[in-house]
Amino acid sequence: PEEAMIWNWWDWGYSTHHFAHRSTIADGASHGEVATDFYGVRQYHPGDEIRRIHWPSTARHQEFTVIEYVSQQRGSVTIYLDLDASSYPSVGDDDAFETAVSLAATVAAVAIRQSIPVRIVAQGAEDHSLVPTEGIASLEVVLDCAHGAASRVAPRVFAELGARATILSAAPDGININRECGSTHPDALLQTVLQTRARLGLAFDGDADRCLAADEKGNLVDGDPMLLVFARWLREQGRLPGDLLVTTVMANFGLEEALRREGIGMVRTPVGDRYVLAEMRRRGGTLGGEQSGHIIFLDHSTTGDGVLTGVILASIVHRAAEPLSRMAQAMTRMPQVLVNVPVRDKSLWDKDPLIAQAVARGQERLRERGRILVRPSGTENLVRVMLEGPDREELDEMVGEIRQVMEERMAAP
Repeated sequence: PEEAMIWNWWDWGYSTHHFAHRSTIADGASHGEVATDFYGVRQYHPGDEIRRIHWPSTARHQEFTVIEYVSQQRGSVTIYLDLDASSYPSVGDDDAFETAVSLAATVAAVAIRQSIPVRIVAQGAEDHSLVPTEGIASLEVVLDCAHGAASRVAPRVFAELGARATILSAAPDGININRECGSTHPDALLQTVLQTRARLGLAFDGDADRCLAADEKGNLVDGDPMLLVFARWLREQGRLPGDLLVTTVMANFGLEEALRREGIGMVRTPVGDRYVLAEMRRRGGTLGGEQSGHIIFLDHSTTGDGVLTGVILASIVHRAAEPLSRMAQAMTRMPQVLVNVPVRDKSLWDKDPLIAQAVARGQERLRERGRILVRPSGTENLVRVMLEGPDREELDEMVGEIRQVMEERMAAP
């Protein structure tokens, strides 16, 4: 049709608006015909219905997305997006749901930069949104944006949801990111929560993929108790498949015990969100994360999103009958002892039978009261030995025994 143009998707937003076309056809990932709800973006029919599009033979791909870019009110943008991740097709190694969100974000970003109103019609929102329709109206919250990526996004999101937010560290100048602020330096957040009597504080890191919290008493709440809060809440909603949480080997043993009391299973992976995500997908899980505050809600994203994490936590706090401090107390953090042992060759520690016996004796002594984690450093010729359990003196004694055997067997020259 004469009102539609075909563009590479990186150019579609600007070009469609610039030429005042009613729709844009963007190349996608594979195959041929336009589907009614392909990638979650509703097919648009300007005038006559578009039944088939013949793509030029020079095209890189053979699949298309048709998006209604200009609504009936000229100069505004309407984006249709399906929030049900399970309804998306799998195209090779691409994550179709993430692609759909990326496409919508591309168009919205172009429009916002040009001061064009954006309207998002989210199909499936009532069934799949983690944030209730009533939002977080009147919730008093402190946001520390780390002079980073959250500086513009987080204040606007919380304002749109009706929160009464006090904003910290939201004036990035290109070099002050994370400087004495954000999740790596939360002191100012904790103090401000107490001064303002806020019910919640949220600290993002520079690129806003992580979020730590402060309870109403000004105590820091890291990713471990946050994961417990999220797991309990999702299970209450019937949205924690298999009653399973995926986290890393660095999660405190107290989280494992708290989840066990709740009847929720926990799987540990190596450190790193990519390992968490892979295990979530393998087991069909929807919640995973790390002590650092990097949380993945797989129904909505394949990576950590600090602002999303903060909004969901704020929603839970807003509706809960008890404060965050009480919810976090459901997990008792176990004492932890960590020693670094210099060795000749860090790759050989698990091949020495006497070291293996020393570790096994320690674990037998702890039984289900704690755990022992031995792992080589990623950057130095060290072996890190970590013990967690209820008795600090006992842990000190046990780690000393393991360290002595390791030094006798593998001492650095």
